Amino acid sequence: MGHAADVAYAVVLAAESEETGFSVYNVGEACTPAMRERADLIAEIMGVKIEWKETADDLPEEFSMFGRARTDFVVDTTLIRRRLGFKERLSSRDAIKDLVQWSCSSFRHATR
Repeated sequence: MGHAADVAYAVVLAAESEETGFSVYNVGEACTPAMRERADLIAEIMGVKIEWKETADDLPEEFSMFGRARTDFVVDTTLIRRRLGFKERLSSRDAIKDLVQWSCSSFRHATR
C-alpha cells in the first residue's frame, strides 16, 4: 500500500536526486502482505472480526462480472529503495490506521 506521505516523500527524493536520465519508480511496501492479512489488519483496527469462509464454488451471479482473478500481483520497489534510499514514512499498521480513520471521516462528511 502506498500511503500519501510515502508518495510525497518519494517525489521529493526523486526531485532532489542527482540521478540523470529518466527512471520510473514504484512506491509501495517492501513486503506486500496477502490480501487476507491486510483485511484482517483493517478489521482489527476497526475493532471487528472477519469470519472467513473459503469455498471453491462459483461466485454469486451479482459478482460474476469480476470473475476469478489472479491475486499474486506485486510491485517491485527495489529500484527506488536502492537508488534514492526510499523507506516508508509510516509503518504498515500506521498507514492502514490512517486510511481507516480518513475513510470513516470522509464517510461521515459525505452522509451529512
